[in-house]
Amino acid sequence: MSRTLIMVFINWLLVFAGHQNASEPKAPPLWQESGFAASRLTFAQDGKTLVAVGLVKGGVGARIWESSSGKETARFDVTDDGPLTFPAISADGTAVSLAEADGTAIGVRNAKTGERKLSLDARMTRVWSMSFDPSGKILAVMDLRTSPTELRLFDLTSGKELPGIKARAYPGSPVFSPDSKLISIGKGVWDLGTKKQVVELERVPGNPMGNDLTFHPTARLVAAVGPSSERNSLTDVVGIWNLDDGTRVSTLDAKLDRIEALAYSPDGKTLAIAGRGKANVIQLWTTSKPERKLALESEGFRAAQNTVGSVRAIAFSSDGKFFAAAGSQTVVVWDVSSLIHAYRP
Repeated sequence: MSRTLIMVFINWLLVFAGHQNASEPKAPPLWQESGFAASRLTFAQDGKTLVAVGLVKGGVGARIWESSSGKETARFDVTDDGPLTFPAISADGTAVSLAEADGTAIGVRNAKTGERKLSLDARMTRVWSMSFDPSGKILAVMDLRTSPTELRLFDLTSGKELPGIKARAYPGSPVFSPDSKLISIGKGVWDLGTKKQVVELERVPGNPMGNDLTFHPTARLVAAVGPSSERNSLTDVVGIWNLDDGTRVSTLDAKLDRIEALAYSPDGKTLAIAGRGKANVIQLWTTSKPERKLALESEGFRAAQNTVGSVRAIAFSSDGKFFAAAGSQTVVVWDVSSLIHAYRP
């Protein structure tokens, strides 16, 4: 075969591949809502409502919508010019934690009404970020006042402080494992029982929401955003790590400028990746054989048409029926059943 014919054949393949990408199945959202910059998302345990928290002018706020219809059912804003910290939502969507205005307390509030349920002593704490454990009984707080950075733990039943962990960690948000036995702090995963580090990960530092790491729901695996191994590359990749021996078992390159959020589906068969880029800002990958199967988009994730899109938070409902994403000033929800026509994880 002549060189000319070979080049024609290669060009035909490239064009065909381009058509394949262009015809990638599109899944229209179930609903979307604009006007709230959510930094964290979670569905209630029954999957019927979606709870979002984020920064508002002069403070923080929370919004609750019906998962199926997008109807707003509750909201509250705390706008008293308190210290800048990123609020957290309990796993069941019933409670929100935030640093109070005078910096002396961490308030745990009812997610629907904003009423303070509990006040934790934070007089000696410079709060950066917080996370609830899956049971909603423990609150983890990253304290920037200490050196090395200290993870403080509070019992939400008694309001008392528990023994914490002193870790040489960059500012970020702690993330609990599904069984509450492990917690990620900076580049390490720690055993909450022994207070010892189990695994050290290669991670990109600084995400204060903790959306850039997620534990597998059943397997001893954790997915985390890390630096690319390619020389001079400024893009992120996702590393999948084995928690038993600390090895990286696979690397996923979503080809985004920056990866902001990760989430496993409840059955662990799908990993959602979201971030900042010109296209495909949300991607769904199969986990058995890591491969991208579907990309989701919304113009609401862009400040203006044809600009770079950005998604900062994503979540699956625990029943696997809904998938939500938040970016810019927009929250979007998809019916997962509409996605299975595109692929079977």
